[in-house]
Amino acid sequence: MKFFKNWVLNLSLLVLSLFSLAFSDQDEKAEILLRNSQAMLTNLEDLTARFQYEIVPTGKTAPVSLVGELSYKKGKYVINLNEHNIYNDLETEWLIIPEQNLAIANSYIPGESVNLVEYIYRVFDSPASSSYQGMVEQEGRQFHKIYLTMDPNFSSYRQAYVWIDAETKFPVKYAFVDARQVVTTYTFSEIRVNLGLVDSMFSFDPSADPNLEIQDQR
Repeated sequence: MKFFKNWVLNLSLLVLSLFSLAFSDQDEKAEILLRNSQAMLTNLEDLTARFQYEIVPTGKTAPVSLVGELSYKKGKYVINLNEHNIYNDLETEWLIIPEQNLAIANSYIPGESVNLVEYIYRVFDSPASSSYQGMVEQEGRQFHKIYLTMDPNFSSYRQAYVWIDAETKFPVKYAFVDARQVVTTYTFSEIRVNLGLVDSMFSFDPSADPNLEIQDQR
């Protein structure tokens, strides 16, 4: 559970960032690409995607990898993982652990709670210098690769890389490197946008399963 909470926090810290870019020393091409991605993401109504989260520590600690699915609409989100599901309807955030028949409810407080998906689409909320590193190709698609040096006074990360799809302008991959050289990567695929997702899909109804143990921490 401790690891999962840390993972949620890390991904949450990613879902608050491309809407408030604050680069202090920009490479012009990198800045244009990042601003275009920012504009595209700001205008999204909703989206669905698959994602992979990986953390590669230093030393002998084994890498960690999680794969899941994300649905998002104007701050609301659902995240489905193999062992956990998360619902956030901007009033309550539910963590569902099917294996334990457990549902944990926490209040969502704007400005205080960390909104997981808003973080994913702001690359950073701290000053950084940017550098365009050229085009890379993966699975027949072209991506712009951007390198960022983070200000240690504002971020626990020291370096970062962002891959932006050349066709859609969507940032599809983020890699963060901290002072210990631990690399944390988020990769998004099968991205679909403006699908008309209904609000009800982001709310969890605990009464649907009478055998579920509820821990209400609101």
